[in-house]
Amino acid sequence: MGMTLEDVQQLLGILVTGLTVFMEDKRDAKNLLMTMLCVSKDVVKAELSCGSVKLSWLEMYFREVNEGDTDVRVDHCALAYLLSRAD
Repeated sequence: MGMTLEDVQQLLGILVTGLTVFMEDKRDAKNLLMTMLCVSKDVVKAELSCGSVKLSWLEMYFREVNEGDTDVRVDHCALAYLLSRAD
């Protein structure tokens, strides 16, 4: 069973209203990692050398959130967690 918008609302406290919108994303994995998760170009190049992103890497790279982390880092960790748990 996959995660629903209602699940996201409960987990993150984000208000979800309106109709569901689906958009096929034409961007490649490299650009998604760099833009959505702010992963550096060098890290992306090394990680995508095999052609895909492993969930174990996603979990390892974004595993820890510390008190001193910025809100942006916490958001990236939350997004990576949701991505790693998607069915």
